[in-house]
Amino acid sequence: MNKKLMVWIITTAIAWIIIYFAGGGISFILKSLGVLYLYTWAIWFLVIISYRAKGSPSKYHRQQTLILTLSSMIMVPFIIIPPWEFSQFSGPIPRDGYAAWIGIIIFAIGVFIQFLSMRALQSGFGARLSVKRSQPLITSIPYNIIRHPGYFSHILAMLGASLAMSSILGILMIFLLIPLLVIRINDEEAMLLKVFGRKYSNYQKKTKWRMLPFVY
Repeated sequence: MNKKLMVWIITTAIAWIIIYFAGGGISFILKSLGVLYLYTWAIWFLVIISYRAKGSPSKYHRQQTLILTLSSMIMVPFIIIPPWEFSQFSGPIPRDGYAAWIGIIIFAIGVFIQFLSMRALQSGFGARLSVKRSQPLITSIPYNIIRHPGYFSHILAMLGASLAMSSILGILMIFLLIPLLVIRINDEEAMLLKVFGRKYSNYQKKTKWRMLPFVY
């Protein structure tokens, strides 16, 4: 069996078990919302495992160790907290209401944008900050609209998952993650300016937004 396929099956199985129990067990998967939520997570994992590369060690990545650690400390409990909140509380966002179904749609859109972002960069989309010598500057969709669509899609997926589970704590966790992404973006753009020079500075001028359309 393909190694990535095996990793995806194991990762998805573990996440589904965690979400199942955090979400209240059998009552969670008897809801259409619960089933769609589980499958959207499975697709998200498939996209990440299929396209995200580890990346090569570089001087640009050294200062990112703490950022990645803190990001992981947010994302790991994020799998647990929204479904737990969904099963334990009745408000302030109504369960199974319009906001929850809108959340599932936003979640799916976020995953799709991340797929487009990762597919465009291929092996250039990695956890470590590095640029291969032969790697071109990608400016095609969705990079022609926003400079860091991968980070935007991650926030969008988290927001959708939080709304789907009517999770206020999940939304608060997004606000903890955003400053870490801003720091990473600053370091990443400094790296890209050194590597691509004027080509990247011209690209910066052509793209209005860094991570959040109409905001940043």
